[in-house]
Amino acid sequence: MKQKKTITELYRRNTWAYLLLLALLIAFIFIGNPDLGYVALGLYLIIFIYTLYFQFHSRDQWETMVEDLRLRVEEGHVSAYLNMPLPVLLVDEDGMILWHNSKFKNILDRETGFIGQNVETVFSPWNWKQMLEGGYFFDQPLGEKHYKVFRSTSQSKGMNVYTLYWYDETEFSNLKQSYVDEMPLAIYIQLDNFDEVVKETDENRLPFLLSGINSAIRQWALDHQGILHRIDEDEYVILVENRYMESMELKKFTIIDDVRKIEEGNRFPMTLSMGVSIDGENFSERDSGSQKALELALGRGGDQVVVRRNNNYEFFGGRSKNVERKSRVKSRVVAQGLAGLIKESERVYIMGHNYGDMDSFASTIGMYRCC
Repeated sequence: MKQKKTITELYRRNTWAYLLLLALLIAFIFIGNPDLGYVALGLYLIIFIYTLYFQFHSRDQWETMVEDLRLRVEEGHVSAYLNMPLPVLLVDEDGMILWHNSKFKNILDRETGFIGQNVETVFSPWNWKQMLEGGYFFDQPLGEKHYKVFRSTSQSKGMNVYTLYWYDETEFSNLKQSYVDEMPLAIYIQLDNFDEVVKETDENRLPFLLSGINSAIRQWALDHQGILHRIDEDEYVILVENRYMESMELKKFTIIDDVRKIEEGNRFPMTLSMGVSIDGENFSERDSGSQKALELALGRGGDQVVVRRNNNYEFFGGRSKNVERKSRVKSRVVAQGLAGLIKESERVYIMGHNYGDMDSFASTIGMYRCC
């Protein structure tokens, strides 16, 4: 069957060549035998007329079939647009709405249609020209819904027509937001001047001071559904969900002021520093980032909160005027960091500043003795 089909196709493609070859053959027959040539000529005319009829009839059938297919495709497109379960919007090059289905009208909760209006009027934040230069997918929130919009392009009467398909991704968006909100964070807290305050507080009032500080920190953790762990006399860690970070930041981490206001016989207020990191692929990385954020807060003098987000640091607090306490905390942190660098190095170069004075000279001798 495959061979016959191939021969038939070859014949249809080379019909006129075969007829020309047959005409030459009949001409040779006329030269040799005119009577037989007339018979061959008659048969040739029959074949020629049939071929013409077959060619024109096949062309008509083909054109009819193509036209019927085109009409069916157009009907299918119209039916698909009308019955598509997705909201659909047709827009021209200038952003004018040419057509939309009823589902698109429903998602905007409008009784009247939008045909003839500009998309920038319907969606005020839109810039249609910039959107055409952007990608084929973009996000569009509508009230409590969240849609992923896909744009396709087609030609109609010499101009571009853009079809916007709206996919409802509200459930996925809510799930994604829940994942972000429930992300666990570790907030590290350290009382900056714990030793100094304890030393200068009357022994009879010291338990009340420490109890008040612990109660304030614990209550602050409970207000944000956090879990508080005390890891040392002056160090705490709170496990809390990411959803509460916005509230903490809006209130400027009020725990700093609450602890500073506690007065139970202490000569100067207790201050604390906090560090928290939102960056990190997992909880371990965020935990390590929170510890580094706390070190940065202490290095800056304490009495403040350092939040690491998007590889940047944000600072809250730092309003205490106790310069002596700041110097002690900062000196201790810097000294620990410097000692670590010295231990890891094979050679240490000690240099004073330009036009060195006696202070610079004495500092280099002191650093030499430290090394």
